[in-house]
Amino acid sequence: MKKLFGGINLTWPKIIVGAILTGIYVAIVCLIPQLLHTSFHDIAVTLEVWVLIGIFIIMNSKSNVDSALKCFVFFLISQPLVYLIQVPFNELGWQLFNFYPFWFGMTVLCLPMGFIGYYLKMDKWWGLFILCPMLLVVCLSYHQYLNQMMFSFPEHLITVIFCVITMIGYPIIIFSEKKVKVAGVIFSILAISLSSIINLQKPGVYDAHLFSSGGSQKIVFTDKDKVSLADESFGTITIEYDKNMDSYEIVGHFVKSGETKIFIETKDGDFVYDISIRQNTYELTRVKADVPIDNMKGIEELISYKVLKNYKKVDEQKLDKNDLVYEINYEDSKNEGYFTVGIFSYKGIDFLNDEREVLDENEFIYSLTKSSTLEVDGYTFDVGYSGQDDHENVIARAYVKYGDYVIELSMRKSDDFITDKQYEEFIEMVKSVKFIK
Repeated sequence: MKKLFGGINLTWPKIIVGAILTGIYVAIVCLIPQLLHTSFHDIAVTLEVWVLIGIFIIMNSKSNVDSALKCFVFFLISQPLVYLIQVPFNELGWQLFNFYPFWFGMTVLCLPMGFIGYYLKMDKWWGLFILCPMLLVVCLSYHQYLNQMMFSFPEHLITVIFCVITMIGYPIIIFSEKKVKVAGVIFSILAISLSSIINLQKPGVYDAHLFSSGGSQKIVFTDKDKVSLADESFGTITIEYDKNMDSYEIVGHFVKSGETKIFIETKDGDFVYDISIRQNTYELTRVKADVPIDNMKGIEELISYKVLKNYKKVDEQKLDKNDLVYEINYEDSKNEGYFTVGIFSYKGIDFLNDEREVLDENEFIYSLTKSSTLEVDGYTFDVGYSGQDDHENVIARAYVKYGDYVIELSMRKSDDFITDKQYEEFIEMVKSVKFIK
């Protein structure tokens, strides 16, 4: 290691080639989306690796002027090259250079830092005062990535380990005097320990404003309603009032990344969302009807009925995870139509749409034509037709509200409208329904 930091003939051609190769490597890393939240991408964001390169150049330079110029030229070539290579492949194009001013500032600072840093080679005790700011820069990276690693383990793990090794390693490698080595190592350990304690006592929290009442998700809620996470280890989720928006909103306070579910209970119904949480971002997906719902029953637990002999059972559609039937289909013997019994809605959840929506059973009833009511086993069915393909009588339907459920019975003709005879058969099967108390 001593040869690596002080025993290399670091010529100008080597500096230039090294700068070009480094710029190309960082640009390639930035162009690979899969590396965005990994330690490999961190070199494009923070300074811990660049500090290592700077110390390497300083320790292998011939004078303080040589050190300053070589550090400056290395950054002057490598940093613009990182952005230049990305321009043809990034949607921002030349606007990428809007991120360059920070790195240009670091490039300019290379002149005084390289000049002063050269005195590390003098191997004096005061050299530790030159090294300590560099150690603190690396410690800032350690603090940042330890926080992110705790949120999204094992992301940035390599960078965290790299920072610890280099902070402890620099005093040992650079200095020969034992007392200076020990003092440098103690300084690094104290800085690492303090940063670790702060992160452990106050881990990072990602406050995500998910959506507002009556907003894009079309869910109305107030602070009287309930919202919760399926896995509370991800943090907390609350309904809060936003004075600026004059509206309630659902806000997540997340402490780690991963995937869980959000449950929302309102007077209009219950809703479930899948949420994928990452550092400072999330993806929210409204859960479809094949997700199991607590305490939900299958058709056979709600009603019994008699199917006419000319109909035979052809299939059942079930919830994927808890195997609860929500639709049973029967085909008549002449293959002319189908009779279907199903749970059409549960607590305002529409099984036949892709996404959960707040529904009123009246919305089903209002869609009927030639509608009437039918008393069956103490409950009132709304029966009638619904139109399709310019025909009014394509499907016969009957709806009944039973507890938290809206149950639908329907008859569909394969290629035409329902005949009077088929409608009579349909009504006969509806009248056979018995409710399981």
